[in-house]
Amino acid sequence: MPTTAAANDQEIRAYMMTAAKTGAPYSGLRFTVERMADSAHGNEGTINLRLRLPPSSIVPEPGKKTVSYEMAAVALSERGEAANAVHVTPLNLTAEQTQEARVKGWQIEEPWPATPTVTAVRYVIRDNGSGRIGSVTVPLLPRAK
Repeated sequence: MPTTAAANDQEIRAYMMTAAKTGAPYSGLRFTVERMADSAHGNEGTINLRLRLPPSSIVPEPGKKTVSYEMAAVALSERGEAANAVHVTPLNLTAEQTQEARVKGWQIEEPWPATPTVTAVRYVIRDNGSGRIGSVTVPLLPRAK
């Protein structure tokens, strides 16, 4: 497992893809995922999720004014297996965004298509400066009416 920012991008990407598929819990980086109201974006057949990192998870390396993360996401089948490809996205905060996030935290919204074969989504986020990793699996069960 690459533990520092010195690990190359290819190693990090490969590790993140594996971490998202295996389902092993990671607790080194705290974040939450919540399901938003189904009509939040007005997209029929879409489930909207909001990921939040609290200010306590925003820790730049000594002497640095920015932070960067890798976020992996994979849809899971009823049996907990990857239902599609793992998507890895780099998230690089500017110095201004980092400063604001250290006070308020940061969030990102993710839409997921509502399909009968996908019952959950697994997110894995890695702090590229410290190597800390966190994971959350979110059920996508239909909302009660």
